[in-house]
Amino acid sequence: MRISHDRGRAVVWLCGELDVAEAAEARAFLLAAAIDGRGRLVVDVTDLVFVDASGLSTLAFVARQTAQDGGWLRLVDASPLLRRMLRIVDLTAVLPVYESVHAAIIADTSGTGTAPEGGRIAGRSEPHSALPTGN
Repeated sequence: MRISHDRGRAVVWLCGELDVAEAAEARAFLLAAAIDGRGRLVVDVTDLVFVDASGLSTLAFVARQTAQDGGWLRLVDASPLLRRMLRIVDLTAVLPVYESVHAAIIADTSGTGTAPEGGRIAGRSEPHSALPTGN
């Protein structure tokens, strides 16, 4: 796990596995990163090769926590398998997937929490006009 910042947003890269053995550490790291990014957290999962139920639960928990505090968590470049898992367990609204870090960040530059005009979330065919609140 590593972190950087872009336009005041925390950007975290996860790699390897996010499973029961890593879940507690990942949760603590992501929650700290969310605070560091003022509640705006982009999580690049390009190099994540395995996620189990504990990993999904960790991501969902952090996403819901940031939403309760007025922020958000957005995934970037999720594999087809991870996207399928998110659909199966009905977490696509809680954990939206964007095509790039840039796309995830600029979706919020208007301050309204909406995607740019014509903006699309990865894996969706329709424009995304309002980001989920996680409720």
